[in-house]
Amino acid sequence: MRSGTIAIARDGVLIGGAPVTFERRAGLEWLHASPWLLPGTPLARPGHHAEVDIAVGTALAAEARVRGVAGGEWVVYRPEGPAPDPMALESVGGETRLMHAGVVELGSGIEGAWKRLERHARQDLAAARRRGLVTAEEPGALEAAHALYVAQARGWGAHRPLPIELARRLLAPGEDGAREARLFTARDGRGLLSAVLVLAGEHEWFAWWSGSHPDARRRHAFPLLLWSAAEAAAAAGARRFNVGASAGRAGVESFKRTLGATLVPVHVRWIDARHAPLAGRVVAALQARWRRGRSRGEGA
Repeated sequence: MRSGTIAIARDGVLIGGAPVTFERRAGLEWLHASPWLLPGTPLARPGHHAEVDIAVGTALAAEARVRGVAGGEWVVYRPEGPAPDPMALESVGGETRLMHAGVVELGSGIEGAWKRLERHARQDLAAARRRGLVTAEEPGALEAAHALYVAQARGWGAHRPLPIELARRLLAPGEDGAREARLFTARDGRGLLSAVLVLAGEHEWFAWWSGSHPDARRRHAFPLLLWSAAEAAAAAGARRFNVGASAGRAGVESFKRTLGATLVPVHVRWIDARHAPLAGRVVAALQARWRRGRSRGEGA
């Protein structure tokens, strides 16, 4: 993969931009903004969002055409500010689908977020703590946590687990001592029950992947784990804790609402292979067949 930035300027002044990543395999290329359905939302100066959205969409469309990409995606998630301009998304060849991310607002602190929990959720969290469940930030537990994640992912159809080496790099302290990711665990007297890897941004933390032991649900380990991560996010000054999308599963959405999460739209432009060579179009067709049945969002 090779990453870059689309910069949008007017009269020599930067007014916005967005990240982009190109993935090359077997002589073919895919465009991701960003990989693994992470957002590639354009950032813009106040009052310039629509202009920047359209300019970034035009630039992505040009890259897709020049490079003859075999597919990819453009993920636009904007929890604050105006909704993405539909014309910007439609400028890139493909199909726009809509997902929803569960977002716990932390602007009023963890106390305000606690009040928005459903009553039975507060009772379950308190009961889990009384039963001896202990949560902690535990980067040294990566191997065991990733093993839980991979075992659980086997039941998710076409899902390809994220590599452990990526998590290891994100957990490593940078030059300033800060980590791009944080690993939280929930344990009882018998060992590890649940774990979640969280991407830690300045304004928002995002629960990226997780894994749980079969006994975790009965012991309410995962809700307690997510809430503990939200507490850490609030303590670090983050304004939001993103518990992720629900892949169209009503039960998962309901669970996130019990934690006080609001569903925020995530627009995904699935890029097609219209500019790809014949080999790229064939590969795109095979990928579509392999992913059949996997949720790619609702019609936008």
